[in-house]
Amino acid sequence: MYSILIVDDEKIILDGLKSTISGAGLPFSEVCTASSAREALAAYEKSPFDVVLTDISMPQSDGLEMVRKMRRIWSHSIILFLTGYQRFDYAREAVRLQGFDYLLKPIADEELLCKLQEVVSKLNAEWDLRFEQETAAIRETDENVRKVSDLLKSQYLAKRWNFSTLQESGLPFDRNRKIRILTIYYEKAAQGEGAGQFHEKLTSIISKMAYGYGYLSGFQADENTSVFLIQKSAVSETMFAGVYNALEEMQSYFFTELNQKMTIIISHQCAWDDWILLAEKMIRQIKTDTGFGIFGKYEEQEDPGTGNVLMYKIREYILGNPGADLSLGALSGKFHINPSYLSRSFHAEIRIPLSQFILETRLNAAKTMLLDSDKKIFEIAREVGFETQGYFTKVFSRETGMTPKQYRQEGVDNAK
Repeated sequence: MYSILIVDDEKIILDGLKSTISGAGLPFSEVCTASSAREALAAYEKSPFDVVLTDISMPQSDGLEMVRKMRRIWSHSIILFLTGYQRFDYAREAVRLQGFDYLLKPIADEELLCKLQEVVSKLNAEWDLRFEQETAAIRETDENVRKVSDLLKSQYLAKRWNFSTLQESGLPFDRNRKIRILTIYYEKAAQGEGAGQFHEKLTSIISKMAYGYGYLSGFQADENTSVFLIQKSAVSETMFAGVYNALEEMQSYFFTELNQKMTIIISHQCAWDDWILLAEKMIRQIKTDTGFGIFGKYEEQEDPGTGNVLMYKIREYILGNPGADLSLGALSGKFHINPSYLSRSFHAEIRIPLSQFILETRLNAAKTMLLDSDKKIFEIAREVGFETQGYFTKVFSRETGMTPKQYRQEGVDNAK
């Protein structure tokens, strides 16, 4: 599953594009919007998007300048430029910024969706290629990497560490700067693949992800757990956002394409003196408190529950908050779980697709309010999560065979 950010200063265009893409059945777990370059950059700094569909001509900062800044944060997003200006200099600059394509307004829905399908195919192909390359690279792993890995593991097991010895072995870290602990817990190694080989595969993939953003070294703590130490090289925290994005994409790829589940948790920044104790706590929690598919930051007070319990927690949250943002992206962020895993696991455990459960919850809440309150229909629509009364009426009529007004009147008649 991928994420897409739509950027346009015209609300009617922004809403139309979001509606078209959201209802097209494309593998986008998140369809987000921004009405300015500033708003788009703020969202992108928190978590880079796989695809950015942006207008070029916008007030204050145009789309080209915005993309230049995005490229410095994360260089792998696919950019689709959308503009009404048929100017060659714009097209040339868009190509220079590695834009995937240059589309002219107004664009038909069919043309847009066809282009987005090309984008999805490209994303899939890039992940397949990256996976194949990293698998092949395992056989060429630097011997120095193995040496550092072995030393980290021995110090971890002995619960005693020596930075000088690590540095002499080739650890490229700065003793005076903090680090993060990345813990990955995987269900199994691929068929015909030993646990050690799987760890080396992860090391190869993640090292490439972190390249340009920081330094990484790791070791295999046990048969199903890998631990990595990461030290960011960039001063700005936003420069590290690309690593989070890539890790989540990796988790999703392994799950959807290889049917291989894994949980990924990253710690807060910690001092070197604390890394062994923190790694032990994270491994203990990752094995006892979480189900496969979790992705997020480690918090010592947080208890996400087991995988199945987590699905019921999400179910209860939806039932209690029908008017909240219940998009897949919002729920996955709130519960620290991969969007693809959330969608599939909710369906498997609760026996109903997530989107259908949300719709039924909202309609049931609306029915109760229609019969038990004097609230106006537009107020009810807003309270159960519908943006407009018109859309609420359309969906309500489709699902129940009568308008909200008719449903309320029938309830009144039956009560007499």
